[in-house]
Amino acid sequence: SETIARNLFSGQPALNRTIHVESNTNGIGDYTVTGVFRPGTVPSHIDARFFLSYAGGGMARHINSTPSLVVNTIFFTYLKMKPGTDAHKLEAKLPSFVEKYMRKDLAGTGRDNKLFLTAVRDIHLHTDLTKNVTPNGSLSYLYVLGSIALFTLLIAGINFMNLSTARSGKRSAEVGVRKVLGAKQTSLILQFISEALLLSVFAFALAVGLVGLMTPIFETVSGKTLHFSVSQWLGLLVAFFGICLFTGLLAGSYPAFYLSSFRPIAVLKGGPGRLGGSLSAASLRKGLVVVQFTLSVVMMIALVVITQQMLYLRSADLGFAKEQQLVIPLRSETAKASYPVLKQALASTTQVRSVGASAYYPGIFNAEGAQLYGEGQTKSDGESTSLNRVDADFLQTMAIKPVAGRLFSAAFPADTNHRIILNEKAVKELGYPSAQVAIGKQTVEEDSRYTIVGVVKDFHFEDLHVPITPFGFLLNLKPTYN
Repeated sequence: SETIARNLFSGQPALNRTIHVESNTNGIGDYTVTGVFRPGTVPSHIDARFFLSYAGGGMARHINSTPSLVVNTIFFTYLKMKPGTDAHKLEAKLPSFVEKYMRKDLAGTGRDNKLFLTAVRDIHLHTDLTKNVTPNGSLSYLYVLGSIALFTLLIAGINFMNLSTARSGKRSAEVGVRKVLGAKQTSLILQFISEALLLSVFAFALAVGLVGLMTPIFETVSGKTLHFSVSQWLGLLVAFFGICLFTGLLAGSYPAFYLSSFRPIAVLKGGPGRLGGSLSAASLRKGLVVVQFTLSVVMMIALVVITQQMLYLRSADLGFAKEQQLVIPLRSETAKASYPVLKQALASTTQVRSVGASAYYPGIFNAEGAQLYGEGQTKSDGESTSLNRVDADFLQTMAIKPVAGRLFSAAFPADTNHRIILNEKAVKELGYPSAQVAIGKQTVEEDSRYTIVGVVKDFHFEDLHVPITPFGFLLNLKPTYN
């Protein structure tokens, strides 16, 4: 991106310059700058500041060492179709592609695979891809927030109608005098509707000003930056101004017709004054009050539910310690090689209780996994299990709780020899009746066999919306942690 190019080369031309990159996923390498891009003004689900060719790096070595389409499932493929191409017809051909190029390998693992197409514009709000490049948005949340806004506006409109008709006594004399002086009912209707529209426009201007003042605070609290192009801002302003006019017209229509229908002789004499009596008007007002209170109750219930959800998010037991934890990414090979020294220095600090390292930690994409099956099972029973490679102190540092067996520790260095710790979900899927029974048993992956030395309580390593799936820990004494 322009920003990185400017920082690296102090504003000098970046094209064809060489940069040194140390990546925790792609290793160390020198790369030639072949392009500089200006970031878009609107959000993208690929929120990247640089794009790196994996050719020649660690990712390429990984792909070349495991070329099977069945194993390499961590990549998204983007297709730019020719004009006039029918995406549905192309998608219909994907099953035959699976049969031709993947079925043989799939049969050996007992798994199936389904390929599908998704329009790029649908990815953010209309898919449930849990391991996307960036987290998806929630269409449900947008509907909830939109409904709250709509109900609030509707309550305000009904309130305006009721207040206007309730104060009709103060304006009945005005209506009577104007009618006596020759004013027509249509001119009175236009006057009252114009008053409502003017009030609505003033409220709209105030709302726009408040949005401008509150947006930076909202971005700070939410951790989100709002990006809109000029055309999008104009589109939003026009749309909301249209809502403003519609609201003013709708809220002002009933009071306008109600007030303009007074009979001048009756109101000037002090009578009820409205054509057809006031029974229908009173009934309508009562109906509006009922609707208003119903919507208010619905919104209060929604508020209670949302509040409880937020309290749950703050207090839910994730299965590991999330407070007082500092996560330090080891981005480069130099950083990885320095971990033992770093750990020793940190552990000798009085403010630090424990230090551990791993390939992944809860909340980020866990790329490594395996198809594991238990004793007495076959490959067809294999369960997709996420794997994390950790040092002897990681589980204790994260306060992940054992329910059977033991955790890795420096007292058992032989645990690197095909020993594994599983979560409760993995033990259940492997067919063992309990965590205690699973201790000492084996789980199999292709030609590798792991002895289960410990079982830990299920913990959330993904979004709370995602059910907990099988997870395993392997001990890795090499300083190659992320």
